[in-house]
This record gives sequence, C-alpha cells and structure tokens, in this order.
Amino acid sequence: MYSSQKGFTLIELMVALALGLIIIASATILLISAQRSLAVQQSSAEIQNNANFAFDYIVKNLRIANYGNDGSAINSQAPQAGVVLNDYNLSSQASSNNPNKLSRNASGPSNVNIQSDQLVIQYLPTPSQTRVFDCQGNEITNTTTPVLERYFIRRDASIFNGETNDNALSLACEAGTAATIGTRDGQIIMPRADYMRVLLIVRQSNNNLQEMPINSYTQNSGDVVGVKVAVLARSTQRVGTTSALPTTFNVADQSVSLSNTAPQGFLREVMTQTVAFRNAMGTN
Repeated sequence: MYSSQKGFTLIELMVALALGLIIIASATILLISAQRSLAVQQSSAEIQNNANFAFDYIVKNLRIANYGNDGSAINSQAPQAGVVLNDYNLSSQASSNNPNKLSRNASGPSNVNIQSDQLVIQYLPTPSQTRVFDCQGNEITNTTTPVLERYFIRRDASIFNGETNDNALSLACEAGTAATIGTRDGQIIMPRADYMRVLLIVRQSNNNLQEMPINSYTQNSGDVVGVKVAVLARSTQRVGTTSALPTTFNVADQSVSLSNTAPQGFLREVMTQTVAFRNAMGTN
C-alpha cells in the first residue's frame, strides 16, 4: 500500500510567490516613501535652523545700523548713512569705484534666472563695558571708526553631493571699515542660499511707506526707514527627483525660476525678514 502524499500544486506555489512579491514590493514602496518623507522633514528642519541662525545675525546688526550718524535720516545724501547706497555715504577716503562697497541689486551669483542682491550697512560701535563683535565674530575695539557689514551670496569651497564649484552658494557676511569692505570673502552664516533679494522700505513725503529695489532709489524717493531681506534657502542633502520639487518661487517682489545649472533634488524654501531701523525713524 502507498501512503497518501500532501503538498502544494504548481499553481498554488505560483500564486503564493506572486502574493509574496506583491507584499515585498508594497513594503519596499512604503520604506522608500518613509525615507523620502524623513529626508524632507530633516531638510525642512535644517533650512529653518540655518535661517533662524542667519537672520538672528542679520536682524541684530540691522537694528544698530545708522547708529552714530550725525543725522537720523538714511538717504543717498547722508554721510555715514546706515545703508550704504553710494560713495557719498562713505567717508571721503573710502570713495572708489569698487561696487562691492555698495548696496545694490542683481550684483552677485545665484542659482536662479536673476543675480543676487547685496546689502551693505554701517554703524558706529558704542563704548561698552561688555565685549562687542561684528558679524564675522571679530571683537570691535575701535569705537571711533564706523563698522561696515556686507551681506551677500558667494560660492562655497565645500561641495555637497549633487553640487559643483559654481552652484554651491551660501549667504555670507563680511565686516570691515569703509577702506577695507568689499575685498574679502567674509564668514558664511547660511550654508546654502540660492538667491537673495533686498528691498528698501522708504518713507515718502506723505508719510506712506513703500518697498522698492535698491537700484530704483533716488534722493527724491524719501528716507530709508527699514529693509526687507528675502533668501531662497536650500537644504544640503538631496530629498528626491526634480519632478517632485518646485522650480519657481516668489521671493519678495519677484518670481524667480531655477537656472539650468542649479543643483537638482534639494528642498528649497523662501525665508523673509523685515526690519525697521531703530536709529533712522526721524528726519534731519
């Protein structure tokens, strides 16, 4: 006599294998989606932390801009004005054709279809019992010479995955005097920034406030009482494919698009800060 035999038929085995493959594929998709979601969350947190650090630096020093100026107004005709708009705002010995000494639009590198702006401010250090430092971390010991600080986008020598020497851009600050500003790379305060836009907040003759680009400002525009700084910040790690991420952004008053050479697959967010100048609310 033969004992009965039990087992799977070929069809049952194929069905089981198919179901197993489906389950494995579903689990893999969920794992990839979870990893991508985690990368997005980490990148967003990184951008927020970097932006908070950078804007803390910027806001702290913007609020002392124009301190020590003989008058309270910031305009193109005010010597030692808190925002350096032209050579007249600098001391006479510093007047030059070096554009890096001046606040201006579309003057620096970017990863969008428009060049980045730069902002140059100045203030007179206050005599204090506590130690005072500029935006590069240098201790200020001379309280009779105005300190100038230049906020701008520059290339970073450190390269992350997916970047090149040309598109690895950061937000930096250079500190110095009227004679030295605009000649050095400065200190990076935001590791990755694809673009920066600067708008002046101008009080007109009817006391209305208007936001305007730096290059649109003239001596008849009114006094500058504040500034808006907007930065297109970027993560340092890749989070996905290009098709899954936006390529057009509203930065202050402009709609910008990523250039063909911009690094792809990174999370980007627009960070904006508006600051009123405490030392420039009056008039001459």
